[in-house]
Amino acid sequence: MSKVRRVLVTGGTGYVGGRLIRQFRDNGWLVRVGSRQSEEQVIDLFGPLVEYSKFDAEDETLAIEPCVADCSAVVHLAGMNAQCCGIDPELATQVNVAGTKRLLSASQEKGVQRFIRTSTIHVFGSPLVGKLTEATKPRPTHPYGSTNAAAEALTLTTNSHSMATAVVRLSNAFGKPFEPGDGHSDRPHGPDSCWKLVVNDLCKQAIENNAVVLNSSGEQFRDFAPLTTIVRGLQHLVEMPLAKLSGTFHLGSRSTQTVRSIATTVIDRCESLFGFRPSLTRGDLPETSPTFEFTIDRLLQTGFESNVSAIYEIDECLRFLTASRNQATN
Repeated sequence: MSKVRRVLVTGGTGYVGGRLIRQFRDNGWLVRVGSRQSEEQVIDLFGPLVEYSKFDAEDETLAIEPCVADCSAVVHLAGMNAQCCGIDPELATQVNVAGTKRLLSASQEKGVQRFIRTSTIHVFGSPLVGKLTEATKPRPTHPYGSTNAAAEALTLTTNSHSMATAVVRLSNAFGKPFEPGDGHSDRPHGPDSCWKLVVNDLCKQAIENNAVVLNSSGEQFRDFAPLTTIVRGLQHLVEMPLAKLSGTFHLGSRSTQTVRSIATTVIDRCESLFGFRPSLTRGDLPETSPTFEFTIDRLLQTGFESNVSAIYEIDECLRFLTASRNQATN
């Protein structure tokens, strides 16, 4: 690269962003955190080894150019989640679509070489069914999916000889949140929303209640991806040869399983790690879903290897929750 290895991560104080920033830092990158939070809050989380820039996709008067100045790469994670998109579709369009457009324009102007916009498996609507490849046409059924699909289109059409752009669709990530660990904060960093994610919620129930309760039968199929796989995959894409970075990539686990199956794994790991076995209660709703396949073939063809097991990520999450509980009671 002709520029310094400096990457802007928007949404850096979020669930994926916190772990991604640590991943980049551990691998020699200078990291600029684009966040709505204050500089003091960001430095408290990550220490003085990161740079800070104010980024708020809702604020159309805020200049974006300072965020991307002197950056060789941008990973755009910031966006509204599914619940908020459903509540306010108009704001979702402003944040997820217009915000992406403004960041793309500023990145081009400032000579950014690589731009990655994360998206979601939910551009394929609900229920997920069949073989979902990078070439499968999106069919969103919710403002979360439709605004992400629109942002994908903007990103891909901005690809040029001066700035390579790519879209990365993520499946259902799980795992422990970012831990500061730098002596700059005495509290673990975990956005409350991350504990609403299916596997994280199962782990939390198991540790806090010695019981796991499913609201349905648990026979729904999902692609559950370890967060370690997600952040390593994003780093891999940022660092791949520039000529290969274009188009759409899927980033997931390479397999699907039922919610009941992964709940049983959580219970088994509690017994193995801590010597207790949480109970499992399933709801009366006979909820099922079609089987589907979320392929990550394009990413694998670039040389990416995902060797992180679900058990490893579940164990890390359970240990994190146990340590947090012990800290709170001391």
